[in-house]
Amino acid sequence: MSTPTMLALPRGDRGRPTNGLSVATLLAGVAELMVVGALVAGYLNVRGLADRWPPKGVSLDNYLGTTLTITMGLTIVTAEWAVYALRRGNRRQSLGALTLTGGLGLAFVNLLWYLGTQLHFGPADHSYGALAYALLIVVGVIAVGGIGFLIVALTRTMGDQATASDPSLVRAAAWHWHVVSAAWLLVFTALFLLQHR
Repeated sequence: MSTPTMLALPRGDRGRPTNGLSVATLLAGVAELMVVGALVAGYLNVRGLADRWPPKGVSLDNYLGTTLTITMGLTIVTAEWAVYALRRGNRRQSLGALTLTGGLGLAFVNLLWYLGTQLHFGPADHSYGALAYALLIVVGVIAVGGIGFLIVALTRTMGDQATASDPSLVRAAAWHWHVVSAAWLLVFTALFLLQHR
């Protein structure tokens, strides 16, 4: 006598759940880049309609802009280093890289503040001043938010809550920092590379 064959539905295993933090970080990053992009578009529009751009007696220090860009480039490397080290189980290197990224981020914000204090015009003087200050302030706010995200990732990594098996928080913090870098590159292109026509 043969045993009856049991028919069964396939197992209901779910795949790996989507990471809500990564999705939220990417959506926030896109929104931040849209704000910066809209300001850059406004800057280019006003620049195209102006008789003289920038206004007479206005110039930005290329040295400060280049220094800010180099600092931001270094943070891209250190943010990726933090993710790379954590995925390989090297927590100490990841902590060091996160700390270095945050320190370079603070240096970036400090230098951005210094650049704003060295401008010999105000936001109320002309449209160039209003747009230049708006771009610098928006990038500064995004950078401060990125530093806060890095601090959260650093403390969670110190507490063994971000590990090699789940590096999603550090990965999301690095992605947000790349958004900060992209926002600065847009502002640098508008204010420094396209300063004169």
